[in-house]
Amino acid sequence: MTPAEQLSDEQLVKAAAVEIMGWRYVHNTCRSGWLDPTSKRLRYPWNPLTDANDRDMVVERMEEMGWSWRMESVWNEGQYYQVWFEDGKEWDITATADTPGRAVLIAALKAVRAEKGGE
Repeated sequence: MTPAEQLSDEQLVKAAAVEIMGWRYVHNTCRSGWLDPTSKRLRYPWNPLTDANDRDMVVERMEEMGWSWRMESVWNEGQYYQVWFEDGKEWDITATADTPGRAVLIAALKAVRAEKGGE
C-alpha cells in the first residue's frame, strides 16, 4: 500500500472515498460518481482537496469513528497546514501539507490505516 503522503491528488481522493467514507465508484450511462451506501446518494463531483464542504464530510466521518482533530496554519518559508487526528487511546496521527484538504486527507488516511494495522 502506497503511503498517504506519496499519493497523487486523484489517488488521495479515491483512497479517502473508499477507505474513510466507505463508498464505491459507480459508472453508468447516465451518471457516475461516488455511491454512499447508507444514503444511496451518488456524490459527484466530490473533491475534499478543493471543496471545504467535502473536506468537512471527511472530518465528520472521522469524528463518527471516534477521532478528534485539530489543524494549524504555519508559516515557515511559505504557508503549510498541519493536522492531527487523535483517538484518545493509542493513536496520535500528524500530517503536514501545502493545502488544508491535502493535510486532512493524509492524516485521516494514516489514522484509518494505522487502526487497521497498515500505515
